[in-house]
Amino acid sequence: MEEYEAYKSKSKDELSEVEKQFIASIEQAEKKLKASKPKNQKKEE
Repeated sequence: MEEYEAYKSKSKDELSEVEKQFIASIEQAEKKLKASKPKNQKKEE
């Protein structure tokens, strides 16, 4: 996730299309995880 934070801290103008897609894909994945979390979730190891 460090790469994600580093990309997010750059201005949008500095990011390439690939980097923008990378950030967008991570944000989408996080939204899906939050939306699909059951209330009594078991921890995965």
